[in-house]
Amino acid sequence: AYLSMEGSRSRRDVASLFWGTTKDPLQGLRLALMQLNKEAGGAVQCLENKLWAEVQSDVSELREALTQNKLEKALELYKGPFLEGFDAADMGEELEEWLYHTRENLASQIREAHLELGEREAWQGDYDKAAKNGEAAYLLRYAPEPSPETLQRIYLLLQSGNSPHASS
Repeated sequence: AYLSMEGSRSRRDVASLFWGTTKDPLQGLRLALMQLNKEAGGAVQCLENKLWAEVQSDVSELREALTQNKLEKALELYKGPFLEGFDAADMGEELEEWLYHTRENLASQIREAHLELGEREAWQGDYDKAAKNGEAAYLLRYAPEPSPETLQRIYLLLQSGNSPHASS
């Protein structure tokens, strides 16, 4: 997931990121690459000191849909928090930060997609759908704390469809 999303990286950087707390990070990387490529048939490629993923991440497709303002498609692609259940705490602070930053950033973009779609629906008079998107934006896990402006947008959507969350 990391290489697929971040692109080509040096062996030393990847070893440090994933095995920086071990005695020999490069050995940890070698063993992991052997196992990964055995099980996933060339998922990670190496040339000299560079590594890159040969598999696409669904996150790339999600980001592309968001960039192209295809909000319905983006929301359909979003299956929940990024790498939910994966605990990077024992893999080092930098990797843990990357995981949580990526998770929060994607959730923030999905919240915005719900809000934009909900506002479109409200303008079209479909207040029930607008409120559903407001609820989804309000209840989205791992998104950062909403700003007062974002809370106002959520509230207006919730209120438009008489959502029970409007009083929360």
